[in-house]
Amino acid sequence: MKYIIIIIILLIILLSINSFEHYTNNNIINFIHIPKNAGSSIRELCNNKLKYNGHGTNVFNPSLNNQLVILRNPLERFISSVKYCLEKWNHLENIKVLLKNNINTPDKWITIWKNKNHPQHKILMEEIYNKSHKLGNKKIKYKWTYTPQVKWFNKPKYILIMDNLDEELKYICNELNIPYNLKKKNETTKQNTPISKENLKWINNFYKDDWILYNKYKNIPFKNRINLTL
Repeated sequence: MKYIIIIIILLIILLSINSFEHYTNNNIINFIHIPKNAGSSIRELCNNKLKYNGHGTNVFNPSLNNQLVILRNPLERFISSVKYCLEKWNHLENIKVLLKNNINTPDKWITIWKNKNHPQHKILMEEIYNKSHKLGNKKIKYKWTYTPQVKWFNKPKYILIMDNLDEELKYICNELNIPYNLKKKNETTKQNTPISKENLKWINNFYKDDWILYNKYKNIPFKNRINLTL
């Protein structure tokens, strides 16, 4: 009888621990860092209520509850990715070659990307194609920064739009009692970036699934894109 009581007590303790872990996991918002969508800045706000999950996160992991993502205008994201590469990685040999040949704008990148016969196509694709980046255990075709945003989208519970990021993220932080002080990181130089109609059509088609996603959610009222009843 004594041993039965001990076993029952142990079972109660184990059940209590599991229940607590289940409650805790279900009350954490998992921020998914989609590259070039302000994730480096938001990472500094993360704590025990808002958990940071990096580029390589498998968003289809069933234990990753309450996902929060930020969606960005796909064209703006691509332009930002190109500028980020040219400004932050210009010490790499292939980027040096591109800059030496005056291939220094998103428009020029698109012109070369879509033309396999261009003499600089191979050099450019050394930057765009992926060598080591993964999503979960799956290797992807393009580097994270050029991979479409849909690859990080798996029925998230919270969806913010980058156009209104300051306002929307501030609301989230206030609801979670997280001190809000968004410090912008990895920003690139802001300047006019013209893209030809032909190239615009091509790059928008490449990111067509992202455009569908972005246009769908940017037209949904903010309060309908989030649910803070945890």
